[in-house]
Amino acid sequence: MKPRQTRKLIAASLLIVIAASAVLSRPASRGLADRLPLPLGEGWGEGLPTEAGRPLPSCFQDPLPWVEKLKSLGAQPGAHPAPLPKGEGDSAQFNYKFVPPHPRRDPKKAPEPIDIVVALDGTGQFKSVQDAIMSVPSGSHAQPVVIHIKPGVYKELIYIQREKRFFHLLGEDAEKTILTFDFHANMIGPNGKPITTFRTPSTVIDADDVTAENITFENSAGPVGQALAIRVDGDRVVFRHCRFLGWQDTVLLNRGRQYFEDCYIAGHVDFIFGAATAWFERCHIHCRKTGYITAASTYDYEPFGFVFSHCQITGEAEVKTYLGRPWRDFANVTYLNTEMSSVVRPEGWQNWNLPEREKTARYAEFNSTGPGANTTARVSWSHQLMKSQVKTITITKVLGGADGWNPSAR
Repeated sequence: MKPRQTRKLIAASLLIVIAASAVLSRPASRGLADRLPLPLGEGWGEGLPTEAGRPLPSCFQDPLPWVEKLKSLGAQPGAHPAPLPKGEGDSAQFNYKFVPPHPRRDPKKAPEPIDIVVALDGTGQFKSVQDAIMSVPSGSHAQPVVIHIKPGVYKELIYIQREKRFFHLLGEDAEKTILTFDFHANMIGPNGKPITTFRTPSTVIDADDVTAENITFENSAGPVGQALAIRVDGDRVVFRHCRFLGWQDTVLLNRGRQYFEDCYIAGHVDFIFGAATAWFERCHIHCRKTGYITAASTYDYEPFGFVFSHCQITGEAEVKTYLGRPWRDFANVTYLNTEMSSVVRPEGWQNWNLPEREKTARYAEFNSTGPGANTTARVSWSHQLMKSQVKTITITKVLGGADGWNPSAR
């Protein structure tokens, strides 16, 4: 049989079925309904239509076009004149009210943030910060994920993976909201060897566009070697009113751009280190033992590394510290308008016992004040900046990048 003849036969058969239904004074029968590519006995008005447990294609989720087609062929949708067998609903006779499976959002109304509460006493949705993080795949600029962390000491490893952008961790009080763990580099791992530095962070932020406020990030291992409180690999990451507590290698800023505002950072050896570009505004740097504040590993093609602006440097009694030493050849660290106590050594900088790095390291200060600001005694390979040079060192210049990021403009 030719295709055209086949189509005519199918159309004629469909008309016969519809005519029979009309003669019997009842709307489309269950037999007809069963032949439509929709499960008419379920789904309409009861949620998302499914077929064998799977959502139907979008073209089959709205029954209205099919009803209009039947009307054009002579069917009369209406009430069934006789009681239906148990389990058969009105949708079998096309007497239904279609309800969209999800309420439609007003496009003019901005989406609200996804709010989650974490509380150790069980008054929030979660008791664990990591469980809360894992409960949502990701946020967006228009709809960030806001995790409210109630006061408490949360001893757990925190990992914000790469996909979880636009997450905001909000505490109520940094001194009372503490994320902590106690791994250190000399611990023996499953392979019988020390776990090394980079497996010690209590918190790891691998995602971009993360912010944290009023939270303490801590490694509580003590002065036992490298023990990171936090490692940051994400770009455009912001910390406000946070505390970072550790000893050696407290804060690793591995890559990306970060902004710290009104934060407290404590340690003793290389406790702010890495290759990222970071701006520290009005931060308090506290030295717990004799050592080094920074150990930058800035890439040679990056114009800025760590910039400290209007910060304060203090330390415990009898402690002495260097402003930094170059972990890699082109380390870049600048202190602007920073108050330095006597904890800072007169020479200011150390070369990691590698004289050749004196030729490549980029260390500078401007308008340092306090007993530790002995600019005349600084090492000869560091720089005291002029006002004209400082004008080009701004938050937008240092952190702006190709996307014009300005974290200070909220």
